[in-house]
Amino acid sequence: MGRRFAAGLGLIIALTCTVLSADDVVTVDDIANWRHPTKDVFSKWKIKLTKVDLLNHRVYPVFYVDGLPFDPMMGYENAKQMSRLEAELFAANGKHDYALELKQDNIRVNVTYNPATRTLEEEIIDHSSERK
Repeated sequence: MGRRFAAGLGLIIALTCTVLSADDVVTVDDIANWRHPTKDVFSKWKIKLTKVDLLNHRVYPVFYVDGLPFDPMMGYENAKQMSRLEAELFAANGKHDYALELKQDNIRVNVTYNPATRTLEEEIIDHSSERK
């Protein structure tokens, strides 16, 4: 009986010490039970978060959202709101880069920090223009 317990404990340790490679993706589908400071930002902005993919050793999240309360592609005021949202998410994400997948607009926004200019930069990828 003592051996089974020890063997079981070894299995638990082996499973919890699995090293993720940079290519591994951890998907979070159960958003209701997922705990992370970025959830508070999405809630504050009334943005529905549907899924999160964690890449690069779980420090690069891709947040999948159903929509934004503004159109990030239209107008100066909306661009200012998008910049504020990006800055709040960046801070809540421990100042790590991240991406937003905007389902309704069929775009991805990659948000990265540029240490030379000390600014956030965004790259917008339009999925509708990608070839299938």
